[in-house]
Amino acid sequence: DQPFVSIVTPLFNMAAYLPECIEGVLAQTYGNFEWVIVDNQSTDGSYELAARHAATDSRIRLVRNPKFLDMLSNFNEALAQASPAAKYVKYALADDVLFPECVARLVEVAEKEPTAGMVGSYYLFGEELGGAGVPRGQRVLAGREACRLMLRGGKFMVGSPTSVLYRAGVVRARRPCFRPGRLHADTELAYEVLLEHDLGFVHQVLSFIRTDNVSFTTSTQAFHPNLLDRLIVLELYGAKVFGPEEFSRLRADVRRAYFRFLGRASLRRKPPRFWEYHRAGLASVGITLRPGALVPWALGAMVRLALDPLTTVPLVAREVRKRLAGASGDLGRAGG
Repeated sequence: DQPFVSIVTPLFNMAAYLPECIEGVLAQTYGNFEWVIVDNQSTDGSYELAARHAATDSRIRLVRNPKFLDMLSNFNEALAQASPAAKYVKYALADDVLFPECVARLVEVAEKEPTAGMVGSYYLFGEELGGAGVPRGQRVLAGREACRLMLRGGKFMVGSPTSVLYRAGVVRARRPCFRPGRLHADTELAYEVLLEHDLGFVHQVLSFIRTDNVSFTTSTQAFHPNLLDRLIVLELYGAKVFGPEEFSRLRADVRRAYFRFLGRASLRRKPPRFWEYHRAGLASVGITLRPGALVPWALGAMVRLALDPLTTVPLVAREVRKRLAGASGDLGRAGG
């Protein structure tokens, strides 16, 4: 009597983490599922490890891409490989872990709440608890209200693809599901689903999202992406869920906070990759970071620092230590 679920895993060079992912999927208390692993030309033994398990468990279907795909294309390929008979689709990213009741509890809410296009839950993001925002005891939240809570800041109920269950028809209707070239295509997918459908929610920790590995998310942490991410989603979806006055006010606040951050960053000699990342993010919503645009924000940052010596002195001392350390390293390399 259980609806059929396709669990899908886009895989590329995750041999160090795949055994824990496999253990989590195969320990599910839910019975009626297939697991499709789409290997993207792995070279570290990931494919061979998956193949050994597929040979002994009929629920696992292993697919190997004939050529290497970029990350989002591989995510879309994994979805395309899901069974047409599946009522629900569940991503299990190869470096994350599903807890035993994950699929069962998510499907339970999805079946009781037919207006929900996706169902989320609490999750562990490394050592931190994520997913807060849906009132306790409430298992469905209007999709547009969920968007408003997240766009106002401080709430993020949808986590990552590992922490949510999608209604298969909802994501299959999107072509492509994850849009190429986007910095956070999974977040944008969540907003677009919630503009048309409600959010189901399980008040239980059901998955673990790894943060101690090298991934796109962890590789961008040095760029301090949170303010940029908020600006992007607000530009894309704010006008669709807020009235004109509230949207204008919130947009001005977010832009001010973001460009103040960039003004401070311009004083700290950030590397070229930092600026490339932020220019690309701004360009994705039609904003061009022109030469000289940050001068007023940098001057404002300098004034605020001058008026706040308790903050300025530690910052200057830290910058001096960094430069001295860099000089010492240069001397050491020259001496070698």
